[in-house]
Amino acid sequence: FYVLTIGLLGYFVVSIVDIFTLLYSVLAIHGWVISSREVKQDDRRILMLITFLSLVPCFIFYLEGYNTSGRYLMPFCLLFSVWIPFSLVFIYESARRSKTMRWLFGLIVLILFVQAFSGLFHIFGPSNAYIAETGLWAKYHVPKNARLYTNHRMILFYANRKPWTKEAVQNSELDLWQFEKKWQQYDYYMIRVFKGEIAPEDVFLRQEGLVFQKVFKNRSGNKIFIFKHDAAKK
Repeated sequence: FYVLTIGLLGYFVVSIVDIFTLLYSVLAIHGWVISSREVKQDDRRILMLITFLSLVPCFIFYLEGYNTSGRYLMPFCLLFSVWIPFSLVFIYESARRSKTMRWLFGLIVLILFVQAFSGLFHIFGPSNAYIAETGLWAKYHVPKNARLYTNHRMILFYANRKPWTKEAVQNSELDLWQFEKKWQQYDYYMIRVFKGEIAPEDVFLRQEGLVFQKVFKNRSGNKIFIFKHDAAKK
C-alpha cells in the first residue's frame, strides 16, 4: 500500500512539473513557503478546500484506471501559480540588496520571457483528435466481449472500457517480437505509431488471421492502426 501510494504521489508530482515546468514549480513552492506564515488561519482553510476540490477530478480519473491527463491538472496548476508572485517579490527585494540575487532575478526573468515567447509557437501541439476517433470507432464497432490490445490507454477511455478487465487488455508497449508469439489471444489491436517510427503493418500482416481494419491519423503524421483477429482467415 505504501509503495503504491508513494508511486502515485511521485507520478502526480512529475505530471505537475511536466505541465507547470520546473522553474514555475520551484517559484510556486518557494512562494508558498515564505508566505504561508503570513496567511491567516481562515484564509489557509479556504485555500486548502479549493486545493482539495481542484484535485478531485485527478483522483477520480486515477480511480478509473487511466493516466491523469493534463486538462485535469490545470485547475491545480492555476491555483498553484498564485504563490509565484510572492516568490518573485521576495527575490526582487533581495536583488536590491545583493549583487548575486540581482543576477539570479535577471536570469529568472529571462527564462520566464523565453518560455512565454516559445509558447506562442507551441500553444496547442499536435492534435490528439485521432485518439478520440479511434476510441469512438471501437465503442460502436467492436463487440463488448472482444479483447483489445492497445499501447495507448486513452483509446480505452473513449471506447468506454475499463483498462484492467479481461475484455480490454492494455499494455504499455508493443513488443513486436513477443507479439509474434502471443498475438492470437486478442481480438482487436489498436497500435499508436509516432511519425518516424516503423509502422507495424508488415509484422501484423505476416500473421495469418489478422485483417487490417482502419487507420486514424493527424496532420503531424502520428497514426493508430487497427487490426482484427479473424480465425476464419487462417
